[in-house]
Amino acid sequence: MKELIQKAITDMSAMYALVGKDYVYHKDAGNFIKRRGARLVLHVAESIV
Repeated sequence: MKELIQKAITDMSAMYALVGKDYVYHKDAGNFIKRRGARLVLHVAESIV
């Protein structure tokens, strides 16, 4: 069976959580990715300030 590609829209805080080991949500972000497997595409929302 072919795996579906899952997509998620996020902001940069998710990127910080994934790479920042001292970030408060680092473990949660890792678990989110692990539950979805290797077929997850993150779309980072661009913010205009």
